[in-house]
Amino acid sequence: MFRGAKLSHGRNEGRDFKMVGALPGNTLMGHKRVVSYNIGSFIEDNIIGKAGASFIGHEFHHSEIVIFPMILILPLSLNAAWE
Repeated sequence: MFRGAKLSHGRNEGRDFKMVGALPGNTLMGHKRVVSYNIGSFIEDNIIGKAGASFIGHEFHHSEIVIFPMILILPLSLNAAWE
């Protein structure tokens, strides 16, 4: 969140907070809470793991990334989540 350009609060329209701006994109604090687990795998070797390695991640948040440029390529793939 804080690494993006801006944080907006969904409940208080117009209340935007400037963030660090190290990464492109903005974060929207929304109304719904997401609690789930995801299974993912790396599609290419990277600093965290080798291509084909899988992982399970816990997702718990009230926010979402919006206005995220499509030029960013992440070396992973996420599968369906379960709650």
